[in-house]
Amino acid sequence: MTETSICKYLLGTCYGCQKCLHCFKLPQRNLCKCKKEIQPSRVSYPKSGQQIYQRAFSLDQPLQKANEFLFTANIKFNYNSNFEEAFSYTFCTACNSKFQREGDISEKEYSS
Repeated sequence: MTETSICKYLLGTCYGCQKCLHCFKLPQRNLCKCKKEIQPSRVSYPKSGQQIYQRAFSLDQPLQKANEFLFTANIKFNYNSNFEEAFSYTFCTACNSKFQREGDISEKEYSS
């Protein structure tokens, strides 16, 4: 029987892929020594692919497809996030784009 460990989500990492949002390295390739418990701040002129997107989950958002992206990441990385209450999370550029596309699909379905 395998034991599943709970991994607390850290604001200095992307919720969708766990990329460090301080140095933009994937943890599977290189373990960095950045302070991931500290949320990084946005910069005015970031390098390509190095922008961060701060977001908040709330129960009143009818974005079912977009929220499925969050639910999938929660399961994949064992975050154990509580979706019964609002919480903050951060995305890298790629994950934010995917989330936006899913949100657009949800809004179209919701409005029709």
